[in-house]
Amino acid sequence: MRRIIIIMQFILLLSMAASCSRAPSVVLEDNTCNAPCWRTIEVGKTSQAEVLDVIAKMPDIQEDSIQQEKTFLPMMEDAVYWKFKGTAELNADISFHDHTAVMITFNFSRPVRLQDFIQKFGEPSSVYITSSQGPGVYLTVNLIFPNKGICLFHQPKLLPSQNPKEYAITPATQINDVYYIDPTFQNGQLKIGCLRGLEADEFSTGVQEWAGYKKYVVKKQGK
Repeated sequence: MRRIIIIMQFILLLSMAASCSRAPSVVLEDNTCNAPCWRTIEVGKTSQAEVLDVIAKMPDIQEDSIQQEKTFLPMMEDAVYWKFKGTAELNADISFHDHTAVMITFNFSRPVRLQDFIQKFGEPSSVYITSSQGPGVYLTVNLIFPNKGICLFHQPKLLPSQNPKEYAITPATQINDVYYIDPTFQNGQLKIGCLRGLEADEFSTGVQEWAGYKKYVVKKQGK
């Protein structure tokens, strides 16, 4: 009887370990080229036809999920969307201007720790944190690598009704979305990326220099 209990405990531990294991990330585990290039798709250079050919051959993409559509983003004509299978990322899309890839966006179903992205990309240059009032408080955190064309987006769960004045960024901060944009596309993150809809002067008054893991000031939206 004791042996059966031990075996059952061992099986339970194995199942718990499996459930806690991390799904592979197509962003973090891509070593084909340096970001904002992904799996040979280089923003600012790769044509729309080449993109479609490349993603159609990827085994971790749901083949029947690939869709081409018109996009609402300014200056972008088309976009291609797809879903992943068995990865930390749920889906992704690529936006095109003049039939050339300009932006790649990855949305995560299983958020990945900030420290894993910093290990791959290095440290961001700046941080922009804003809060807005709704049924609760919505906080958005953007970590920006302007020279690399990368932005990491984090949105914590709803906070208490009192707007926080500061927010702590830690190694365990969970990244929800990643934006790759052609670095030569002027103000790309403001126009179509993680800071879309934000005015340049509003961004300039709220952006903070990255100074490592610590508390950063939260800017109230519209102020």
